Amino acid sequence: MIIDAKVIPTLDRSIFADMVRNKVSAVGVVCSIWEDLETSKEQLHELKAFIDANDDLVFEVDKVSRLESDEAKNRTGIIISWQNSTGFGGDVTNVQLFQDAGLRVVQPVFLARNEAGTGCLVSPDGGLTSYGQELIKALNFSGIAIDLSHVGNRTAGEVIRCSAAPVFYSMTSPRTLNNAMRNKSDDDMRMVADRGGVICLTTLRPYLPSANEATIENMADAVLYVRRIVGDDAVGIGSDLIPGQDASFLEYVAHDLGTGKKLRDNVSGSIVLPGFEDFSGYGNLKNCLRRKGLSSTSLDKLFGKNLLRFFGQVWAGEALPRTAAAVM
Repeated sequence: MIIDAKVIPTLDRSIFADMVRNKVSAVGVVCSIWEDLETSKEQLHELKAFIDANDDLVFEVDKVSRLESDEAKNRTGIIISWQNSTGFGGDVTNVQLFQDAGLRVVQPVFLARNEAGTGCLVSPDGGLTSYGQELIKALNFSGIAIDLSHVGNRTAGEVIRCSAAPVFYSMTSPRTLNNAMRNKSDDDMRMVADRGGVICLTTLRPYLPSANEATIENMADAVLYVRRIVGDDAVGIGSDLIPGQDASFLEYVAHDLGTGKKLRDNVSGSIVLPGFEDFSGYGNLKNCLRRKGLSSTSLDKLFGKNLLRFFGQVWAGEALPRTAAAVM
């Protein structure tokens, strides 16, 4: 089993065929980053239409049992994901509507500030807002997984304390090995893991040990470091591959709301990791980790079983009773 917590591909059939060829069980596909309510709605429906039109290759993952059923054979599951909460239009009553439409992962804040809190590339970090608190409660009630990959430290800590359910990082790397602003400290990672969450390691070269000189060996070292910090049951893969995207996409992501002020980051250089340019990279990473002594049991957890457990718990609403929530 291979579950990749985060990719941002164009909706090109050949890209998803490559996932199937490389035996990818499921991927978190991001369909909203800076978009508002109406555009987020349109892009979610566009993704669902793509899934329907290519159901020989892909299927929608709205519950983990679908990944364990016969329909998952020779197909890749799509976990519908957002990198921001701007798509709710500042109204928490929209959360359940989007969950009903298939949304399963949301990041409350992406890089900058929004109505919910502060991202990791701006300061000062004002923390989780009152709206943000209501948003977290609504996400919990609806069984939507909360991603904190690009959330500021203070805001993220307050999300963790507010959330009744475990949270996760869909992509990150240890700050101890690379001081990139988006990377997470040992304490950050422990806080997520101690509450049942998963830390997914990115393939993006500037965030790995050795940064622009990074190799698959360096990514493997990052995986093993995080595993030592949080344990075997709290690590995963979130490649953040962007197949089919061009330079304009990277510019869009790097500016507040896509067209506003360019956000200050402390990394540069190509994001492509040699040996993980495409979905064949999972095999390269797995072989490297085997050479470094990781057991088959640990590899199975890293490449899918830990995320399967996490999503199963959060989507099923095991963390809280699914009765009328105060925010709904």
